[in-house]
Amino acid sequence: MEDDFVLQTQDGLWWGTFPRFAAAGFLTACSCRLHGTSALVPGTLNLALHVGDEPDRVLADRRTRNASRRAPRSTAPMWKS
Repeated sequence: MEDDFVLQTQDGLWWGTFPRFAAAGFLTACSCRLHGTSALVPGTLNLALHVGDEPDRVLADRRTRNASRRAPRSTAPMWKS
């Protein structure tokens, strides 16, 4: 179906949502690796501390993600660190 996954952008941050889950009461989203500060793959968004990227860059990318006004969020974002 055409609305199974919806790609959105605002403030330089890209993310995808799943409307069927939202309709069932679940908050879901996945970030896209566009426009971040990663040193592993330059210019990409990395939210994971466990993959060997520079921690300061990962934390900066997390701040960028958290500052977005429209990106879906739960009470607190959960990261696999």
